[in-house]
Amino acid sequence: CNGEFVARLDADDIAEVDRLQRQLAYLASHPSVAIVGGGFRTFRVSSELQASGGGQRHRMPCHPLLVRWRMLFSCSLAHPTVTMRKVEVCEEAPYPEGEEAEDHCCWLNLPLHVQFANIADVVTNLRRHRGSRSASAALAIRHSSYG
Repeated sequence: CNGEFVARLDADDIAEVDRLQRQLAYLASHPSVAIVGGGFRTFRVSSELQASGGGQRHRMPCHPLLVRWRMLFSCSLAHPTVTMRKVEVCEEAPYPEGEEAEDHCCWLNLPLHVQFANIADVVTNLRRHRGSRSASAALAIRHSSYG
């Protein structure tokens, strides 16, 4: 890719309309942060999103120190919510091969000077279904993260 930023989104998830605007504004006002995620909502069928409040809302820690600290115990960046500065993260292939929790392993392997943060707002709606990789490989993903 040729841009300055990389934004992740899985094919079956739905980004909020202003997700990139909010995340790029955050990165512009926080130049020390290389990766910004955000809150997310889970849903099974699209009609759930149209209901009032739609889906279950998940809030991630926001401050860079809290995001990094919580990363030791669980993945504190929801991968489909992440926008990152390409120069800070994509110099080498950041995702380790052979790991089920490749995103969590990537974040843990980045140098400590690479700061993470989340914005409190919901930025992405994550579809949940039995056939998803998260559901079908849940045990292997947990083992990969905390072996």
